[in-house]
Amino acid sequence: MSAHRNILLTLFFAMAAYAETGSLRIYFLQLPVGQEAYELKDNTLTASFEYTERGSNVAMKATLKMKDDLTPEHFEAHGRAYRPFAVDESITPQAMDRPFFTVATYSPLSVQMMLLRYWLAREKPIRLRLLPGDRSAEIEQHATESVNGHILTRYSISEVVWGRESVWLDEKQQIVAAVTYAGNLPIEAVRDDYRDAFPQFIRESVSDRMHELHSVTQRIKPLQNGAYAITGATVIDGTGAAPRQATVTVVNGRIVAVGARPTDLRTIDGTGKTLLPGLWEMH
Repeated sequence: MSAHRNILLTLFFAMAAYAETGSLRIYFLQLPVGQEAYELKDNTLTASFEYTERGSNVAMKATLKMKDDLTPEHFEAHGRAYRPFAVDESITPQAMDRPFFTVATYSPLSVQMMLLRYWLAREKPIRLRLLPGDRSAEIEQHATESVNGHILTRYSISEVVWGRESVWLDEKQQIVAAVTYAGNLPIEAVRDDYRDAFPQFIRESVSDRMHELHSVTQRIKPLQNGAYAITGATVIDGTGAAPRQATVTVVNGRIVAVGARPTDLRTIDGTGKTLLPGLWEMH
């Protein structure tokens, strides 16, 4: 067992001797809407998360019981992650031969605080199995920084929600802030004593997401570049009368025409497929 892990576990044992408590102010689209409160005592985390958005109450309660080495023994989460999305999970994990943790969704955020402590205590494995379900999280540790006289470390976490989240921990590995998503809409959290740094946390989270997007675009190359035509597809054009067997001409990443088939361009056969040229707002 490494000295680093010994230090982390010693810290956890010391904290287990008393009740660690904390709270976060919850924001939806950067507007204050609710609060999370948690208590960690005797290796058990109990947390409640609640906010009101457009007249609807969104609440989640979770209990996470862990072994002395932070391995989850039992986890429950009941409530809603977002207005339409109910969560009702109860799991007692079996022993596994690889690192794992239990988390149902982004809330309560203090569960992710424990996820990060577990990950750090295990020397930052490349992948971390998430239960329930069949997910493998990738966690990235970003730069440390001094905020309000304390050293904070920023992490990004994948597979808890669609996309990645940003979470900040202080020197005691207590959660300070988080930027995540509920129903694909931004939801943020920050401790009251770091409220002045809220804009900074938002900027850093956006910067991380842009960096990740750039990395994806470097890894995933388009099948075609320049000028080409997609032929034979059914096109969704927003009129309610989708053209069948259409030809869509694309030049340098932009649709320039839907109509006659050009004779001087290379073509991609779209027969039997549906082409959606963009995202349509359905609210």
